[in-house]
Amino acid sequence: MDHHILNIKKNNTPQILFIYLLVLLSIALAGTAGYFFYKYQKLSQNPVIEQISDQEEEQKLVNNISKLMLLPKEETPTVATVSDIDKLKDQIFFKNATNGNKVLIYPNSKLAIIYDPQANLIVNVGPINFSGQPTPSAQNPQIGLRNGTNIVGLTYKVETVITKSYPNIDVVLKEQDKRTDYVKTIVVVLNEATKDTADKIAKTLNSQIVNLPPGEIKPEGVDILIIVGKDKN
Repeated sequence: MDHHILNIKKNNTPQILFIYLLVLLSIALAGTAGYFFYKYQKLSQNPVIEQISDQEEEQKLVNNISKLMLLPKEETPTVATVSDIDKLKDQIFFKNATNGNKVLIYPNSKLAIIYDPQANLIVNVGPINFSGQPTPSAQNPQIGLRNGTNIVGLTYKVETVITKSYPNIDVVLKEQDKRTDYVKTIVVVLNEATKDTADKIAKTLNSQIVNLPPGEIKPEGVDILIIVGKDKN
């Protein structure tokens, strides 16, 4: 593994930093499955990550992101910088990331965030599954959200509604759609085993179930795709 793809910043021991690095690299390796996992490896078999301390920069980063989305409280994230996106481009979680983007890991809350500090934009958000075992799609559908508008924050608004109404549902993908002219929110069933759940979600969102629109790319590891329109503003 190339330990320079992501540069970690965290105020902790080198051993803990290395374990978190394994989490980040596992995200890159397991992103296409729609969930993240890592396995503990003996530190003696791997080099130790150099500790870098910059609490002021880290706090500023968290403050900026907290204005765009709700962050876990009473938990300090591990922060990494994407430094070689070419080696991560084939992983769905890093699909829209670029060099210089920040990756925040909240291990207790099982949450990973990619943030673009230059554009002040949330690039992607995903759950971390420390068990390494995905749950069956029919029981826990994997939901993907795309913002089909140029209005910031709509995917987070829809995610809040969905997760509150359906606690067993996992939102594994949030990204900006290449189109920004969607007026109505649509629900696309990508896994027929989750059609009943998709029907319920469509009713909750006052939306319709449609086929994948022309030009839209089917996301990997997603059972139900929701493209958010301007009606959710």
